[in-house]
Amino acid sequence: MKIVSLKFKDGEQGLQSEEIFFNEDLTLLVGASGVGKTQILNALMKLRVILISDKSFNGFEWEINLSDDQNNEYIWQGKFKEAKASAVYNNNKFDDNLLPFVSGIDSEEVFYNGSCISSLFGGMIEYQGKKNSELKVTGSLLKQFNNGKQDNIVSALLTITNSVSPQMPVIFPPFSISIGRRRLEKDDNLTSVEFGTLNFLYNLFKKSKQEFEKIRNIFSEIFPTVSNIEFREFNKGENIVLFIKDSGNWVDETNISSGMLRTLTHLTEIFHAPKGSIILIDEFENGLGINCIGAITEELVDSERDLQFIITSHHPYIINNIPYENWLVVSRDGNTIKTHTAKELRFDESKHKNFTQLINSDIYNTGTAQ
Repeated sequence: MKIVSLKFKDGEQGLQSEEIFFNEDLTLLVGASGVGKTQILNALMKLRVILISDKSFNGFEWEINLSDDQNNEYIWQGKFKEAKASAVYNNNKFDDNLLPFVSGIDSEEVFYNGSCISSLFGGMIEYQGKKNSELKVTGSLLKQFNNGKQDNIVSALLTITNSVSPQMPVIFPPFSISIGRRRLEKDDNLTSVEFGTLNFLYNLFKKSKQEFEKIRNIFSEIFPTVSNIEFREFNKGENIVLFIKDSGNWVDETNISSGMLRTLTHLTEIFHAPKGSIILIDEFENGLGINCIGAITEELVDSERDLQFIITSHHPYIINNIPYENWLVVSRDGNTIKTHTAKELRFDESKHKNFTQLINSDIYNTGTAQ
């Protein structure tokens, strides 16, 4: 399953988007700061959160279109109630526990090839053409009915991975949790999406030396001073620590650069994210040196795995080395987020010329469409 398009409205932030169309393999969101690139990724992550929890997003509306290998079309759209600020305050303090009661899902519809499978309006659920007022609305319709079509949507959106963000540096506290280590050793079917990318890398180290060595060899090509990577166990296996051998010296994870850790994360995702995964990377270049940027960008563009990447970047090297057909230039018109393809902006088909046109364009530098 691939995300074809997304349209959303964020009541809390006062933002909305026109319909955004994504490439099936790699979409690079570019544009001025503050135009809404990160908000697009956040909207996609909210859809995943809706499916794994009962969390409410005050005033949030969405419509997402997905397609499978047989070109069947799936549409999921919905809207949360918009709660007044006073309704979620208790004794003049914000109470997050009140939010689900005043800002639950107001309406929702699921379509398959143009036909409505299920819907929710005014507390009334309709499923496969039959209305049922006795069903209790507890979270999304997608979680309430088990059928192949709705399950396909759920499966696709649960693969969404928010890769390492600038605000969330890679670090390894989960390795200190013994129950997590035992689960890794018991379950051969754990994925990087379920358990965290670098935790999954540890699992490769323990169970699949050949796959681990593939990542280690590429990592050493990017960082020639690094000759080895391994995990070591301490306190009878309760603590697991990553080590790299850099310039002949072993260095533990607390002293490994953020760029190296981030590079390991991206390599693991590119080679071992589950088939069909949707990987979001905000500010792709953050924490990466030019040696990392070049190599990871190349792996991203050349990846033949069944993955969908949606990334943002301001870095000239990344933009210039990702085909212009994969660009989406993001702009703002008041509170509305808009996107434009290079073709729509009439950029030249020459790689060098279209990059020059992009960085010199008003829409890229000011974030406003003329």
